[in-house]
Amino acid sequence: MLSLFSTIDVWVNSFMSIHASPFLQGVATWTSTIADAEVLIAVSGVLIAYALFRRKLREAVMITLAIGSTAVLVLAFKDFFMRARPDNALYVIVSDPSFPSGHASMAAAFFVILMFVCVPKIHSSVRRGGYIVLSLFLIILVGMSRLILNVHWATDVLAGWALGTALAFFSAWTARKFLSK
Repeated sequence: MLSLFSTIDVWVNSFMSIHASPFLQGVATWTSTIADAEVLIAVSGVLIAYALFRRKLREAVMITLAIGSTAVLVLAFKDFFMRARPDNALYVIVSDPSFPSGHASMAAAFFVILMFVCVPKIHSSVRRGGYIVLSLFLIILVGMSRLILNVHWATDVLAGWALGTALAFFSAWTARKFLSK
């Protein structure tokens, strides 16, 4: 099974090396910069403060748990697995292990938890669907940016998406179970 994942990783990495145009590389660089963990944590902090200002404790706890647990577990998993990044990365990342992708994890946690917070407030089914599609597109865009730049293996990104999504769902469930609106 491990060799299957390695084969997929090498194939995706090679494909991106050959087919990623300078335009796609520019979009990927911009996307990765905007979706950096520090940026998403800062935006989350603003959203948490706004929720607390509006006395929406459940929303503040959901965002805090999702983003905080994702940030902590990404660092813990990176230290545990110590997986090397691809050798052909388009820019150098100093001494930061590859697995899981922090960008993919944080983007998934951020946009999934925002779906839990925002979608129930959108009354139009068309707008609600549009918000969900946009959120999913942004999650995929961030993960793909890491592959286009060859700074992660495909399995790093998949694991990041799974981790961030699972922690967002767990955070929403926990906040709903233990806190009233």
